[in-house]
Amino acid sequence: MGFCRTSFTIPALIVVLFLSACTADRESASVMPGNDLSRLRSFVVEPYPEEKRSVEQLIVNELRRLGYKAELGSPEHIQADALVTFRSKWFWDITMYLLELDIQLREPKSRFPIATANSFHASLTRRSAEEMVREVLGNLFRAGEGKSK
Repeated sequence: MGFCRTSFTIPALIVVLFLSACTADRESASVMPGNDLSRLRSFVVEPYPEEKRSVEQLIVNELRRLGYKAELGSPEHIQADALVTFRSKWFWDITMYLLELDIQLREPKSRFPIATANSFHASLTRRSAEEMVREVLGNLFRAGEGKSK
């Protein structure tokens, strides 16, 4: 009797652990002390060399939707209040999806970080790339509300 119970319990635990790992979500956003995001009106989004799915254009589109001026390019060629850098991590699970997105706002000349935000959604809670960009930028600007120099 003990063997049957043990032989059933172990596979059940493995399934529970696997499913809980597939539902992991994580979001974070922070603004470096002394920075005021409300002063930012224009952004230059720097392409990520390893990005092959146009996340940089999604970031530009979302910033524009939020009412900001946003361009894709290099801070050496485009005047802006902040440089936007990002890192995307894609994962295959029946289809490709955006597993994790990190976005940083930086001083354009020094590249010193102003603010950073991250979102991670595993397979069962996956979001479209557009939704991930909207979530990360939304969290980033909410984190900056009330911060001042």
